[in-house]
Amino acid sequence: MSDQKAEFNQTAFNPADYVQPELPLKGVVSKDKRWYELARIAQEEHDDILANRLPREIYVNNRATHDRQQEILAEQIGIDPLTLLPNRASFDERLTVLVSDARRTKRAVNVLFMDMDRFKEINDLADHDTGDLILQKMAQAMNDVFHRGSDLKSRRGGDEFTAGLVDTDLKNTVMLCRKLQAVFDNLQDQVSAQRVKDRQSPLPNKVTLSIGIAPFNGQDPAALITQADGAMYSAKKSNTPGSIHIAHQGQFIDAEELLKAA
Repeated sequence: MSDQKAEFNQTAFNPADYVQPELPLKGVVSKDKRWYELARIAQEEHDDILANRLPREIYVNNRATHDRQQEILAEQIGIDPLTLLPNRASFDERLTVLVSDARRTKRAVNVLFMDMDRFKEINDLADHDTGDLILQKMAQAMNDVFHRGSDLKSRRGGDEFTAGLVDTDLKNTVMLCRKLQAVFDNLQDQVSAQRVKDRQSPLPNKVTLSIGIAPFNGQDPAALITQADGAMYSAKKSNTPGSIHIAHQGQFIDAEELLKAA
């Protein structure tokens, strides 16, 4: 057993400190209700990859090591601890399965790479807690828009997020991206309104999303992600907030222009 995994077993366990969640995933015990939520998600979405990674027992009753234990646990089960979205490794694993299936069934797959514009200003001009809240609101927006069981979502790192959509053509993928941008924008308005209500200053600026899309045309998963990443950087370089670019025949083209030409 690794030293990291051993940390969980070295903490004294007092059953009176915990409430057992009413879930079929027996033995999942945690003082942090967010891990109950993970178990519920695994159950409702029939997510075997996540369910199989959930430890049988999660004992966290030592506040001094609580945050580090959460980080270790999140890494073990492939979840970003801040947003509760799958992390980079987990997304890549799922995308490999999705691409393998798409090769066999000829299903349409589009990979999205999203990066926040002006996010650094939130951390610099407000505070890092507010920055964390904005990242969580992004996750909320993704869950609202990409809500099918087949939709892949992840926080790739920092303010970068990825998604994988199956059985969705390019036009509808762009429409979903626009919807995501609108939902995220509205959630930021709610954050600003709450800050004013709490007698704080509103958000110093709105965070927009630059999005790159890579349609599956037989590429391997790594190439899909690289192409979506390149399209996203092309969108950022356009200096138009909220741009969406698509990887197409070795080029990165504005989504609206490509769809008009189709």
